[in-house]
Amino acid sequence: MEKIVEVIKGLSSSDSHVRNECENTLNYYKKNDLNNTVLSILKLLKTHKDTQVRLQCAILIRNIFRVYIKSGSNELNDNDNTDENNPSSGNQEQENYWDMLPENLKNIVKSELISNITIEPDKIVRSNLCNNIVDLSSKLLIDKQWPELLSVTLEFCNSTNSDVIISGYKILSGILGSISDKIEEKTNFVSICLKGLNSSNVQVRGECINLISCIVEDCYSPTLTKNLQATIPLILQSLSYMIKHSVSDILFLEECEKALQAIAKIIDYNAKFFSEYITNLCDVLFHICMKDDYELNYDYDNSLKSLSLEALVTIPERRPKMALSVPRFVEKIVHVAMLFMLDINNDSFNEWMNSIKESKDDNQELYDLGEEALDRVGKAFIDLDEANFIHILYTRVTEYLMKTTWEHKYVAIMSIAQTIEYLPEDEIEEQLEQVISMLLQALLDQDVRVRYATCQAIGQISLDHQPYVQREYPGELITALINTMNDLHLRVQSHATAAFVNFAEEVDKEAMLPYADMVIDILLQKLSSSNYLLVREQAVTAIAVIAGVIEDEFLKYYSTVVPIMKNVIQKAVSKEERTVRGKAIECISIIGMSVGKEVFLEDAKECMNALLQISSTKMEPEDPVKEYIQEAIGRICRALGNDFYPYLSSIVPTMLSLLSISPKPLCDDDEDLTIALMSNGQYVGLKTSLLEDQEKALDLLIIIIEVMKDSYSDYIQATATAVLPLLNYDLSDEVKQKALSATSELIEAAKILSEKNRQ
Repeated sequence: MEKIVEVIKGLSSSDSHVRNECENTLNYYKKNDLNNTVLSILKLLKTHKDTQVRLQCAILIRNIFRVYIKSGSNELNDNDNTDENNPSSGNQEQENYWDMLPENLKNIVKSELISNITIEPDKIVRSNLCNNIVDLSSKLLIDKQWPELLSVTLEFCNSTNSDVIISGYKILSGILGSISDKIEEKTNFVSICLKGLNSSNVQVRGECINLISCIVEDCYSPTLTKNLQATIPLILQSLSYMIKHSVSDILFLEECEKALQAIAKIIDYNAKFFSEYITNLCDVLFHICMKDDYELNYDYDNSLKSLSLEALVTIPERRPKMALSVPRFVEKIVHVAMLFMLDINNDSFNEWMNSIKESKDDNQELYDLGEEALDRVGKAFIDLDEANFIHILYTRVTEYLMKTTWEHKYVAIMSIAQTIEYLPEDEIEEQLEQVISMLLQALLDQDVRVRYATCQAIGQISLDHQPYVQREYPGELITALINTMNDLHLRVQSHATAAFVNFAEEVDKEAMLPYADMVIDILLQKLSSSNYLLVREQAVTAIAVIAGVIEDEFLKYYSTVVPIMKNVIQKAVSKEERTVRGKAIECISIIGMSVGKEVFLEDAKECMNALLQISSTKMEPEDPVKEYIQEAIGRICRALGNDFYPYLSSIVPTMLSLLSISPKPLCDDDEDLTIALMSNGQYVGLKTSLLEDQEKALDLLIIIIEVMKDSYSDYIQATATAVLPLLNYDLSDEVKQKALSATSELIEAAKILSEKNRQ
């Protein structure tokens, strides 16, 4: 016994050598003396004084029988993660040790797990025991090999010992899916839950609320779900009790978090469950979020506010009309969401604004939740005119814009950006006129953060309401954005240019031409003089967009712009400059399509040689240049037509080789896979990144065949060999569809070739 204790302790050693040695020893015990090994672990689980040893034993039970557990469930119970980072959990079993045990020992294992629940003093060990019981039972109950478990669990639920009651609730929550045929026959869930919700022990109440959520989620009995509605007043009472004491007691805080998660789950799966008490529930949730209807309730932990907001937002997502039955629901949810957004970490935000980092740090928790909530609520009410969502939101936005603080103005403008897509169709003309007017004024605000938000809103409106905005406000917005490109703050310069890109993509050629000289001049200045990568990146993209819009009229800028882009491609070779290099590649290819082959031919040859040379070097999988190159090659092919032929020998074989890679049977160490089940019952997979590469290769192949037609004759047979098997590709419908398009182009090319040969 001392030896196995030493092995068990060694499994959690920080010394990898010791840990590996102990794992090997344990594997030897299991393979050569399984029965005594299991019995020894069970004895230590019951009698050893060291809590960590008992915890390791509980974890080992799960690991030893992992193969059997997996055979009964697609995944292990994920409610407990105490062994996620434990070294002993790394020993993944390949043998089905449970089926190797004699029946009497199987019964001992089941009996010991149950009996230990009543005597184990440690909460974490008990939780692991409960999860072991649930994991094993998922198959045993279905096979009727643990008939006494339900009655024993119900005895736990009716115990006078709070720890045992909690364990009973945990187990019952976990086995619901396996006892659906016995739910109404042998149990009185309502009385069990009413007893738990009347307990003086807050943990019992919390676990009981979680049990109710699991019943509502898993139960197939409408009658039972309806009967459980009798528990709602006590659920709300328990929640209020937990909230009150969460301020000063971490235990109450944890149980309150658990209860709110359970309530959100009930709303998600069956919001109608709360229909009779929905106003009462919302009152409690709004109280957690908001104090006196005008500020965030900082008396309560942010986690409680976050969970309450999640529950509130889910109500209209699942039952929008039920949400509207709550007095002033839309007004309150809009108010709460914008209060969340006001919780901006000024120091962090200012640091980001003045940094060169592209994305914000993930430390604006409440702000992000509030912004997301507005979007979700707007989407939930999009088909309900009676919700009056936009009008209520814009009333609050107007109030915020009248404040003197930058935070209120910033939140108001970002709220518009987040919800502008939900403008009712019949109000777009009226509302957008007011919004655009307000944004043009906000671009002149003294605070840089307000100007930044305004650029964001203009960019979003340009996407969500194209081409209406471009048709109605070309001069006003182009002029304003051009002026903002010269803002004193680099972050605003970059964002103004990005907004210009969004706006300009749908602008008519005639509307863009009067501003082309001015904006090209500014963009080239940014490209040549700015040390801020984001500004340079957006400047390159903006030039590409202008070229695409004004087409052959870009010829007057060709001799100035193209050499600059070639210079960027040649010199922007650092990791940080990969995106600007990729965008320059994109820009040249778009310019080439705009000005035509006669002008572009010689530069196209130079570009293609450069792109092929870059492609031949080893690039990291996440290098954006790779995708830019592939798309640019497609555009250059369209620009050159048959003059693209000399490059086929360098491009096509590589693509066909990529398309010939087939899915492989799964291995244990495979990660990031797209998986499919074959007709023979075998699972096969391919790295998702490789699958995406195949899709992009097909896109380029389709363009090349479409452009080259019969000039593609040398590669028709090899391409057919690679592409035709993809018509039955099990991993991706997208690949099958693209393969069908490629096959259609091949047939057309072969048809043209055949007709020419007959002439």
